[in-house]
Amino acid sequence: MQTYTGLPEFAIADHEKFDQSGGGQMPFLRFHTPIKEDELLPVPENHSLDYTKIMWELERWTLFKSLPSIMEFDANAKNIFTKISNGTIKVPDYVNDVNPPSLNTYFSTLPSFARNDPFIRNAFMAYEHHHHGDMDIRQKENALNMACSFLRPIDTVMKEVLIIACISNKEQMTMKKGQELLNEI
Repeated sequence: MQTYTGLPEFAIADHEKFDQSGGGQMPFLRFHTPIKEDELLPVPENHSLDYTKIMWELERWTLFKSLPSIMEFDANAKNIFTKISNGTIKVPDYVNDVNPPSLNTYFSTLPSFARNDPFIRNAFMAYEHHHHGDMDIRQKENALNMACSFLRPIDTVMKEVLIIACISNKEQMTMKKGQELLNEI
């Protein structure tokens, strides 16, 4: 290999250009990151140069190479489950021992007009103090967002439609009257 004057990346598969007079193993190039002494190579030493064949070989080699870590994971999982069943590991009661995340941080990011609105303050207090453990933080944030959406201004016609719909029953609100109100919008 010392007498070769070309680019080795292009001629690595051309074995006729290698000096074979020394006998023994053919010269080869290996490209990889540093590995431990007992670690397997990223690619098997004897592999095909055909792309369609090496992909199949690499899949099998990767599965074979991952076997020790899979066995270690399995042993650790069995060890933990054994300790839990023996009672040597205590599983914490997350609902009672760990405080759930507070909605106060999210509430403080709201604009001041929303924080000062009594409706939003009441919704914040209700979700923070009365739904302490039965709702996760994402559900509380979505509920507070829904409450904030009611702060948007509503045009007068839509407001009248909503008021009539809220206070009416089936006899007072006829389909014709509802259609007239919707046509005004």
